[in-house]
Amino acid sequence: MPRLYAQGVVFQLLYGEGLSVPPMVYVQRLRQLAEDPWVRAYLGRLAWHTGQLDKARAYLQEALTQDSGCVPAYLFLARMVPDSACYWLDQAARHPLSAGQKTYLHQLKSRQRCP
Repeated sequence: MPRLYAQGVVFQLLYGEGLSVPPMVYVQRLRQLAEDPWVRAYLGRLAWHTGQLDKARAYLQEALTQDSGCVPAYLFLARMVPDSACYWLDQAARHPLSAGQKTYLHQLKSRQRCP
């Protein structure tokens, strides 16, 4: 599966308004695309939101093992593990970021009072 398709599904779930089908359909599609690191990062975020912390960490670590430049995984880890948030945010800042990711990174850094 092309990476842009997987990222498109992730972005649709994150930012999509007026989804044409119920969100669970997108989640099922993500599970079919689970080999993509971005998808793994998003599945980690979903697991975290449902209280499955071990599963969330596993998804996020797998995403970073597959692609050390998977910025969403770093950003999600920064939210999941507040004690080491500054470390994860510094790791994310070492990779190319979109304008939205830069804004979100700065928001998280100021919230965590990172240097």
